[in-house]
Amino acid sequence: GQLSERVIEDDAPFVLVADGPARSASPAPSWMGWAKLGAHHLLTGVDHLAFLLGLLALVRNRRDLLLAITAFSLGHALSLGLSVANVVTVPVAPTEALIALSVVLVAREALARVVASASGEHAAPTLVRRAPFLVSLLFGSVHGLGFAAALGDRGLPREGLAAALFAFHLGIEATQLVLVARRRGDLGRA
Repeated sequence: GQLSERVIEDDAPFVLVADGPARSASPAPSWMGWAKLGAHHLLTGVDHLAFLLGLLALVRNRRDLLLAITAFSLGHALSLGLSVANVVTVPVAPTEALIALSVVLVAREALARVVASASGEHAAPTLVRRAPFLVSLLFGSVHGLGFAAALGDRGLPREGLAAALFAFHLGIEATQLVLVARRRGDLGRA
């Protein structure tokens, strides 16, 4: 027998398994396949989109916004990698509750900023406002732990796991940056 690994994608939602000897070795999942999966994860993940929208509303400085978005991806990648490698294991229910709490906290902070701006006041300098990079790194770590079980159920490659996770997170990061650039047309300017 021969072991073959594939990423099931929208444009190829099934794998044909031939009966009998294989004619040629099946290629490993492509980088592009994993990157597409990362983009799909972001675009269909309400928690990711809500957190990203909260950052957009909260962080006004372009540099700080880009750092916060990248920190979220970095935290997500590190915790997901550690979880998939069974270095870190956490119960699903508390992790999901922390993910919801992170979205609520960022939404609350963004709303407080909007209310303060409308009334001509300055919002109190909370940790989220002073260090969005740090908070995003922490919350990205929580979100990565929450996604580890779902990605593990999907089936991860035995060979090239690090490359697959790297490509997956490149897909997430690229998609985040495109969404933010489209929303805030100033990100491409110096």
